[in-house]
Amino acid sequence: MYVRMMLVESGPASSATHVASQIAPSGLHAVPESDAKVADPEPPLQPLQPEVELPNPNLLSTTGTAASFTWQAACWSLPPCDQRQAEYQERCVYSLEYELQLQQTDVGPPTAAETPEKLLQQVPAACKSGNWKAVAVTAGPQQEVLQVTGLRSGRFYAARLVATARVVIDGSDGTCFPATSSEVVPFRSTPTSPGQMQAPALAQRARNALKVGSNRST
Repeated sequence: MYVRMMLVESGPASSATHVASQIAPSGLHAVPESDAKVADPEPPLQPLQPEVELPNPNLLSTTGTAASFTWQAACWSLPPCDQRQAEYQERCVYSLEYELQLQQTDVGPPTAAETPEKLLQQVPAACKSGNWKAVAVTAGPQQEVLQVTGLRSGRFYAARLVATARVVIDGSDGTCFPATSSEVVPFRSTPTSPGQMQAPALAQRARNALKVGSNRST
């Protein structure tokens, strides 16, 4: 009697399962958890810097020692932003501070060839960045006449308006942005004439004569 026997290769049942787990579906690749990339955190938000359009100061009049000005309110706007920034901007309160600045230039004196009108055109180019002096500071437009005194007669001056934007966030101390300057407005203080002869004045009365003197204006 012959007995037919079949030899069956034996092995762990988990081997087939282990091999199958290494085969991913076509087009897919398994990524170990340790290699997963963490998204970068969003940067902190900052207030947007306003774009300021500043008008020139209005020169109303001049005398030998003073000049009078007014100025209008500046126009400003914020650049476009996304929804996240827009929600942050709702917490921001903006304000503008105005400063009128003057400086005396080295232009002049007028001559036959260099008339006052021609010299006024040279004033903007003659301005020096370190010579500007603040003569008035306000929190808004200057509707009433502002008079600047202490000028020297017949001299050529430059005036400009400077605005500084400030933002307060949730009642904080606030942050200031770089200042914006208007165009230079040139002007000349009114020249005064040198000493002029005044009408004779009675200096002394005597019994038989009158002594008359004259004074010169300074």
